[in-house]
Amino acid sequence: MELFVAALAGGAAGAAIAALARVPSQVRAHNRLVAEYDDELGNWVADEALRQERELKRTTRRFAESGEQGGKGHARALAQVKEESLRAYRDSELAAKHRRRALRDTEGWQHDLWRWVTVRGQLPPLRTARKVKPIIDAWREPVSFGEVSVQVNDPTSRDLDEILAELARKQASGEGEHPLGAEGSEGERRASPSAGERTAGQVAQRS
Repeated sequence: MELFVAALAGGAAGAAIAALARVPSQVRAHNRLVAEYDDELGNWVADEALRQERELKRTTRRFAESGEQGGKGHARALAQVKEESLRAYRDSELAAKHRRRALRDTEGWQHDLWRWVTVRGQLPPLRTARKVKPIIDAWREPVSFGEVSVQVNDPTSRDLDEILAELARKQASGEGEHPLGAEGSEGERRASPSAGERTAGQVAQRS
């Protein structure tokens, strides 16, 4: 029995040592993967910036050929192109954050200890979002032609809770404007005499 317990203890100790031995390589691999996520996001922004520029030019050419360049419709079409880029950027950045978070969830105290001992700190953050901020800010800028100006509906600055809150405000405002609702309108129609009823009453009074 004692030999069995000793064997189990020895096996557990061996497994723990083997797990600790893998920590340095895992830390290096995780740091490399985060850097790759950063590079992928940066490449995506560069490609999307070029695609958006071409799409804006195509849209402007289309409105020029129809003789409607510089109007409200033209500005709205360009704003929609920029909105689509912002939406795609939001999704790409969120995917990179989720992948980094999944890596962090696989690390334990052993990884934290190794990072502290080697002065590597925590799992590196994603740095591309800050680097590309001037590009994303340019996508957020309104489209203007003289006095014509259209705001870009920015998907990166809104979330589901805000949309639900706005919907609730609109519903509350609508209820305030029509407190009686459909039943009130029907009641008013029933209370108000029809033209035929008014005429019959007037005839009865004269007779």
